[in-house]
Amino acid sequence: MAAKLNLDDLEELGSGEKFHDTLCVMLESSYLFKDFTRHEIDQLVNYMHGYKAPKDTTIFAEGEHDSYLIVVTSGKAKVFKNDDLGKKKEIATVRKGATLGEMSLIDDFPHSATVITAEDSEIALISKANLKNITIKYPALGVKLLWQIAWQLSARVRQVSGKLVDHID
Repeated sequence: MAAKLNLDDLEELGSGEKFHDTLCVMLESSYLFKDFTRHEIDQLVNYMHGYKAPKDTTIFAEGEHDSYLIVVTSGKAKVFKNDDLGKKKEIATVRKGATLGEMSLIDDFPHSATVITAEDSEIALISKANLKNITIKYPALGVKLLWQIAWQLSARVRQVSGKLVDHID
């Protein structure tokens, strides 16, 4: 099993007001935040951190438990799933703007797949604790973010079920 993401091993991209603006621009390219105003993104980034994730960094490991929503802000990563025999199979490639970790953030279950950077990448993350803080301090923004996450999860379930039906006898 791959090692769990250790934030202490990653280089933080920056801090302060200058980096705040940079992180806002990074998030604006994510599909998750397509319906958010700049003001809403400004509020969200106060609860987020950006990191450099070198090639071959394990972002999530299948079966591990942590609660982060990750936004890939540059680079790309590959998603792997273990089959019934424990063999790791690549199931997707995610690129700039993709989000990861939504299911574990919401349901507190272990990750259902492993995600490893395929090239040097940058990621922004929000922890479950900070998501809760947003919903307390900015309830409307928290609800909007949760609705976007729910919509994205629903779209993925529909996509997978469409592919799955081709494999049912």
